[in-house]
Amino acid sequence: MQQDTSRDLEAVESVLYDVAGVKSDLSARKTVVDICDTIAKRGGRLAGAGIVGILQKMEEDSKGLIFGKRTVVAMDGGLYE
Repeated sequence: MQQDTSRDLEAVESVLYDVAGVKSDLSARKTVVDICDTIAKRGGRLAGAGIVGILQKMEEDSKGLIFGKRTVVAMDGGLYE
């Protein structure tokens, strides 16, 4: 949904019709894109919060031995199906 850059959001229209059987106007398609963006951002924030929780637990379990050391977390946004 977020990758549809056409003026009338053709890909969004296609998904709405093919999956849900819904005919939509441009306003509805823009709303769907906004909702999908909101859900994606929330998912990213929840994933980040989970990783922070894991790192904090690692710090507690190591009794401070890793304090001050640098930890790097990388996410690429890819999806494996």
